[in-house]
Amino acid sequence: MGYFDGVTAAYFKTDKKGNKVFYPRGILGNKGYIIPKAREQQFQSTIKKFMQVSLPLAISTNLVFKWYIVIFIVLPVYLAVYTIWMQQLTKDFKNINGKLNCL
Repeated sequence: MGYFDGVTAAYFKTDKKGNKVFYPRGILGNKGYIIPKAREQQFQSTIKKFMQVSLPLAISTNLVFKWYIVIFIVLPVYLAVYTIWMQQLTKDFKNINGKLNCL
């Protein structure tokens, strides 16, 4: 398992019925989405590609800009775009309430 496989796997959990559940906010959120069986691989691949782009971009942004620009300008924009994108990706998924348990 590679680094980005591990980072991506942290956002997923399998419930008691065997469904793959995606938590877009990881351990900080309390809402998960059941991924349809037909879309599991494709959806996990999409999230992995997002991580492969966003993590290096976040690190390089921190190196290039001053901390206050990152916190007050870049971070809010990133979070807004991420929230809108997650709403679009998960709009057809059944949502469940409950936290992602870290074991």
